[in-house]
Amino acid sequence: MVVDILLLRVVLLQFLHSTLELHEEMLNDFAFLGEELAYEIVVTNTNKVLDMVEEIEVIIDTGGIPFSPRVKSDDGKSYLDCPRVVTDLVFNRAKDWYGDNLPHNIEERISTEFMVILYINAGKKS
Repeated sequence: MVVDILLLRVVLLQFLHSTLELHEEMLNDFAFLGEELAYEIVVTNTNKVLDMVEEIEVIIDTGGIPFSPRVKSDDGKSYLDCPRVVTDLVFNRAKDWYGDNLPHNIEERISTEFMVILYINAGKKS
């Protein structure tokens, strides 16, 4: 579990680093306009757009209780286990593409993606 958490930290830090690189790359892309105008286009205008957008809550606030949407089953009376359904869909699609015995790297990648989702959801509890 400790190794998984460290792996998640590395993945998240790489994501944050790549985001910063994109910001720097955008400033470089607009450098021909001059430093001040490039900053206005890349940073100032982006923040203006952000200020115009209304923040909405996509997932309801559950007060720290893990949330999973409730989806009715075909009978209309009972509910599906959504995390199980998503997991089954992902692995079934992977088996369609790669066969019943998934290559180790594919199975590992799927597990990593699910760990990131679980880690992000766990972080939203606090």
